[in-house]
Amino acid sequence: MRLGPVLLFAVAACGGDDSPTPSTVAGSPPASVPASAEAYAGSVERLRATRTQLAKELARTPDPEAVLARARAALVDGVTADLLPAWSGTPWAMQGTATAPGTESIACGYFVSTVLRDAGLSLHRVKFGQAAALRIQNATTPAGVGVHRFFSIPPARLAERIESLGDGLYIIGLNVHVGFVVVRDGEARLVHSSYTGDRVVTDEPLATATAIANSQSQGYFVSELFTTDGSVRKWLEGGAYRLPPA
Repeated sequence: MRLGPVLLFAVAACGGDDSPTPSTVAGSPPASVPASAEAYAGSVERLRATRTQLAKELARTPDPEAVLARARAALVDGVTADLLPAWSGTPWAMQGTATAPGTESIACGYFVSTVLRDAGLSLHRVKFGQAAALRIQNATTPAGVGVHRFFSIPPARLAERIESLGDGLYIIGLNVHVGFVVVRDGEARLVHSSYTGDRVVTDEPLATATAIANSQSQGYFVSELFTTDGSVRKWLEGGAYRLPPA
């Protein structure tokens, strides 16, 4: 189902509050240890170099579709296999603004905006990090593609609906939250700076995520990122991403 921008709720900040969870008070370690800032910077630089090389190839190739297909694969793989996992275990905080994993805490919106910036999207990290989820989605959804609006269906059914969109990288807007969805081999996983559980950046099955269940009564927005040749070309050419008016 493809719908235009229908705003039924907006995310201004991650849900929850900054009081520690019982597991945090007890001093239990997070499920994962974030990558070092240096290792993360290396992943960002490798993706940047790949983008630069592919942009040069696109400018001189007689077969742009082949280059764009390679670029899409490199971008999605760089984000899902390198950038997102590096953040795993980074603490969540409602006001968190970390610029790299393993340094300080990060809020859900800043997690999304920082990863997109580090993937090479030309955007204002702070403005996107503080924006409502649907504004982020409307700014990053490929031209001509609508944001998918799913009404109050159970999380397991939502996972099936997203999986039917195909493997790839998506953004999901919830009642008080925003994050990424990675669909790989037909399985949808929520990758987000989570205000639930251990309150860290988490990669978990979407169908059983508490943040998804918390949004069921108000529904969900899901948006594509790099599903069209135009969106991949925009990444290669450094096109600017701007938020729509609030």
